[in-house]
Amino acid sequence: MYGYVIPDKPNLLMKEFSLYRAHYCGVCRAMAALFGQIPRLTVNYDITFFSLLMFDLTGTDAEFQEKRCAAHGFKMTGNVKRNKLLDKIAALNVLMSYRNLKDDIVDGGLKKAAPAMLLKHANKKAARLLPGADDMIKRRYASLIALEKENCVIVDMAADCFAAMMRDAGREILEEKFTESTGEFLYNLGRWVYLADALDDIDEDFKKKNYNPYLKAHNNFINRRQFIKDNFAEVSAPLYGSVNRMAELLQGFNLTKSRNLLRNIVIYGIRNKTEQLLKSEKKLPKEKI
Repeated sequence: MYGYVIPDKPNLLMKEFSLYRAHYCGVCRAMAALFGQIPRLTVNYDITFFSLLMFDLTGTDAEFQEKRCAAHGFKMTGNVKRNKLLDKIAALNVLMSYRNLKDDIVDGGLKKAAPAMLLKHANKKAARLLPGADDMIKRRYASLIALEKENCVIVDMAADCFAAMMRDAGREILEEKFTESTGEFLYNLGRWVYLADALDDIDEDFKKKNYNPYLKAHNNFINRRQFIKDNFAEVSAPLYGSVNRMAELLQGFNLTKSRNLLRNIVIYGIRNKTEQLLKSEKKLPKEKI
């Protein structure tokens, strides 16, 4: 995943921030236990949001613990204890991260191959844990790469591959608790993440002649600021469309422990990120939560 799905910190209560960090650290520790130290580097804010949502939708009670963390100066940090659900989420993160890195090789050549190689062993183990998800992710990325090679000019068609992958990933994790509305929510989440990443990378993709759905759909790129101004309606509409639909669907979910935190991320965090992307004159810096 990419790391765009973040909370709006000014509107977070301390207990909500602690819950968010506990899931982030919980996924990280599960990754280390299952796959080793290097795959921990792939943990990001998107998978943290996914973890919060999956725990709530499945009604899984999260148990918490405190352990020392080297990344935080060996201070005690709270984290969600490993359980079957958290292990599945960690495995899914490895599978998606590995395929994303493999996709980068298409754009960046052999110099992009090293990060993927570092995850190769972890990916094989994750595939044994979630064979259905592994097959699905391979198919979705293959479809995406095929569209990129064809220089697809339809933005929604390119975004559909990643959107459908997020929907199907939820089906793999939720199993019998997967619903049509959950699938639509995750589809829009994946669609938004793909489009947000494409917009964020537009300068770099133009310079390197990498595939970018916005550049193929609108052949008038001069610079980022001018491009967004000239194509504002076409660029902003799909982003805000997914944001608004996620907010609508979230209202119908029977959420409990993470309700306010998930609302904060969807209603404020993702919307704020959208506005930043549409106003920024350069690639956004990585935020630290």
